[in-house]
Amino acid sequence: MVFFHVLAAVLSCWRLTEIVTMDRISEPLRKRFPHYLWGCPRCVSVWSGIVTTLAFIYLPWANWPLAMAWLYLVEWDWRARLRETVTNRVQAEVERLALQRLHGREKSVIILPYGT
Repeated sequence: MVFFHVLAAVLSCWRLTEIVTMDRISEPLRKRFPHYLWGCPRCVSVWSGIVTTLAFIYLPWANWPLAMAWLYLVEWDWRARLRETVTNRVQAEVERLALQRLHGREKSVIILPYGT
């Protein structure tokens, strides 16, 4: 069980760093105090590491909401990229077929890129 709490602390630290340095929720803070510290992931990760370590020591379950948020966002981003890749492949094939028809070649051989 300790392994899962450590994993949650690591993911929580990552998410907390992203919240402070990149998300819209902390944008007013970054605009009000325009300092390098608020936009530097390396700088903020030290402080978020301290916060998540203290949470790990005293209240391990406190890291889980941020860890789950990180997992959700990574899964959502992965699915969006997969959809984009499929859409790009379909669009490329449609364009290729249209060009073949334009040039009078009706036979179509679908050639997939290497590794798919």
